[in-house]
Amino acid sequence: MHRAGLVLPPVWAMALVAFLYVAAAIPFWLLKWSFGQSDLTLLAPQQCILWFSTATYAGYRLLGFHPAVRVDYRRWLQTTPWRHPDDLPMGPIHFEWPDLLILLTLCLASQQPEITAAVFLIAYLFVSVFVFAVCEQRWAAYVTLLVLSGIVWLAAWNLPAALLMSLAAYVLAQGFHQATLRRFPWPGLEAQMERWLSRGKHQVSPKLTADYIGWPFCELHGQHQELNFPIGQRIAAVLISASWLHTLLAFCPTSRDAAEMGGILITLSAVAISGARISLYLVGRAPSLNFLARLRRGGVLPGFDKIFVAPIAMILAAWLLPRLVTGLQIDPSYGMPLALAVVLSIGFFVGPRLHTWRLTGDHRFVASTMKRSEMEQI
Repeated sequence: MHRAGLVLPPVWAMALVAFLYVAAAIPFWLLKWSFGQSDLTLLAPQQCILWFSTATYAGYRLLGFHPAVRVDYRRWLQTTPWRHPDDLPMGPIHFEWPDLLILLTLCLASQQPEITAAVFLIAYLFVSVFVFAVCEQRWAAYVTLLVLSGIVWLAAWNLPAALLMSLAAYVLAQGFHQATLRRFPWPGLEAQMERWLSRGKHQVSPKLTADYIGWPFCELHGQHQELNFPIGQRIAAVLISASWLHTLLAFCPTSRDAAEMGGILITLSAVAISGARISLYLVGRAPSLNFLARLRRGGVLPGFDKIFVAPIAMILAAWLLPRLVTGLQIDPSYGMPLALAVVLSIGFFVGPRLHTWRLTGDHRFVASTMKRSEMEQI
């Protein structure tokens, strides 16, 4: 009984939600009673407040009780003999009967109780993805994101079935959470948090230690900035992106709207990823020849310019494939996700590899702003 009471939100938070709900409901119901605008029921302001509060409470139930995202709680817990499967001292991360009572109250106050219940479960699953990412449980995050796309897609057609799928996904997420707690005390997470907290502070770079040989020699040691993005995770990222695009297009009223939205999202994805990729390769690097020297040699420097092949191919594919889907009259809810998968595959799988190019490419080192500040500290 005492442990169940730990999960209740603060009294002031519950009072604030009740006040906002009543304050928004009174003028709305007066307006509806006066003019008979029954078609505004779904978008009533008190309904939006209720859904926002429901999603916030679902996030609070995980973020407020999981030691991975509460620094002081985690550090205190590391000084105790606590280990999984013992109960968490500050309260469980799974639902207890007070959670069901609060959810029942929110559903009774809602004009769309089934949507309110779905918002609660879906919000909890989205926050779970964040927690899995923090704990470096990447596959758990990928699987949950993929399942979430199916839940949201199903909600557009069959809300009761989406609710059942959400319950099954909650059980799956709890299994992932228990696996995360087994890995406590997460030494890698503590080191990562220290790096995050130290950003922006005026201090000597942690790389300026006795074994730091300085720029540009540090660029030659072969351990710098290689992306930890294995092929399996790249495939997962492509599948999840395509799945979520398919889900979003399911909410478009017409095929034409779906095609337009799909084309815009594919183009934005191609521009963003190609720009990020080029920036990553060019940090601290420049062509070995200047512009005039390149012109005298024909303008192309294969050992350097090959890093632009994949970004250019992505932009061309993002321009061509949506038009091909529309021209062949392929269902955009399937054709556009497939086109996105092709565009992302080009960006994720077409070489050269960053590590290989930095060691063998036809480029020279240039000091970035960060490197100049480190040289000043040396």
